[in-house]
Amino acid sequence: MRERLTAALVKGLAPGERLVEVCDTEVPGLSVVVSPGGSKTFFFRYRERESRSMRRYKIGRADVLTVYQARARAQELRAEVAAGSDPQQERAATRAGCLEDYLDGPYTEKVAHLKSHDAIIATLRRDFAEFLNQPLSAITTWKLEKWRRARLEKKKSTASCNRPLAYLAAMMNHAQKAGLVKVNPCTGIKPLREDKSRVRFLSPEERGRLLAVLEAREAQARAARISHNKWLAERGIAPRPTLDGRYSDHVFPLVLLAVNTGLRRGELFGLTWGDVDFPRRMLRVKADSAKSGKTRYIPLNSPAMDALDTWRAQHDAVAPSALIFPGRGGGRLNNINKAWKAVRDAAKLDGFHFHDLRHTFASELIMRGVSLSVIRDLLGHSNFTMTQRYAHLSPEVAAAAVAKLDDIGHELAVEEAQESAG
Repeated sequence: MRERLTAALVKGLAPGERLVEVCDTEVPGLSVVVSPGGSKTFFFRYRERESRSMRRYKIGRADVLTVYQARARAQELRAEVAAGSDPQQERAATRAGCLEDYLDGPYTEKVAHLKSHDAIIATLRRDFAEFLNQPLSAITTWKLEKWRRARLEKKKSTASCNRPLAYLAAMMNHAQKAGLVKVNPCTGIKPLREDKSRVRFLSPEERGRLLAVLEAREAQARAARISHNKWLAERGIAPRPTLDGRYSDHVFPLVLLAVNTGLRRGELFGLTWGDVDFPRRMLRVKADSAKSGKTRYIPLNSPAMDALDTWRAQHDAVAPSALIFPGRGGGRLNNINKAWKAVRDAAKLDGFHFHDLRHTFASELIMRGVSLSVIRDLLGHSNFTMTQRYAHLSPEVAAAAVAKLDDIGHELAVEEAQESAG
């Protein structure tokens, strides 16, 4: 039934055996519904933009709101729908709070069991900082595509676009199942094609530059500490401890261990002194730190052993459970991005990432004739496909491939001999 809603009309509506609905002729979408029990409620009907299905939004009870107030609210809702919003989703998102609230609350609990939960939450907070104060439903496909275009214009890698979006897609799936958003805005965004065959490793010259920069960094740190302590003494302030050890901080030994063991950054951060068997020169990567979820053992060469021995000697008490490379306050180290970038830039290692130290370890082994199966076990690859990226570096493989050309010369010689005989 369609009528112009008035206070008198609403008051005079009687309940029936089923719901009775009267649609307002002044504001399209506004109606009052009378339940069989006699309660009267104002609703706003609209067509959802993506699915084109009809939805109904509860404005409020007719014994609380006037017709004028219901009509004014319906006009606001019409404007929101025309602008592309979904009032139902906005209401659900308001109950859930903004993206930041959802990350810090329900989703943190959801991913708490994952080894990478800290990294996932940190990535979402960092890369989607512009959306943190927005309701979940306000994060649309269009906004995310715009976000990705902006990152690509800043020369960000395809991986730095794909990975955060994958994390966000998983989070939005969780929110969708909880009824907080109707549509996952990441669903319509196809991942960018990545070159997963990339293998960047240090050349001998680059390796020399890297070590030289790390040595210079140590010297600069000591000089800076001496200068600072002199400044403090002149003002009657107690000096800071002198940097008497081989390493001023964790960066140098961390890099040495990475390039000589092939461990991932997260695996290095999770190492404890109990994971090092000094007499047997063996390093254990525990299952809870390994990406594959399996414990593996890495033999330690002389540079790795020297780095660990020296670093251990600089610590007064080294408990088996203590982290080898702790962060501030003794907790787990989160990243070394700032320090690594400074070292990389000083060494002029263009396009070189910390993870490429792992590639360097594998590449140097295979170029020295180590089999792919051994390298797979050392790197902790769950399948052989990842290890095969290094196959082209094997001198045996290359030699065997080129040796096949010998047959061409032999075949030509045979043909010439036959022609001469004929």
